[in-house]
Amino acid sequence: MGFAHPARTKLCVFCNRWTGNANLKLKNPNVGYEFNGSTLGKCSRNNGTFPANSRIADKCEFYDPSMEARRLL
Repeated sequence: MGFAHPARTKLCVFCNRWTGNANLKLKNPNVGYEFNGSTLGKCSRNNGTFPANSRIADKCEFYDPSMEARRLL
């Protein structure tokens, strides 16, 4: 399990176009979310399979924060 905050890090798990079940759970507004980073998910825009903790979202021109991520932005 990993922790990340969508305001500090762009990860695939926080993208609206990434589909997978990483068991995203809000820990608290300061820490962010807890999730299973090794879960693989499909990117509907890039047609690729990426792990939840992939930092490819940093460089992705199609990154769109999910509703969960927007709660902390």
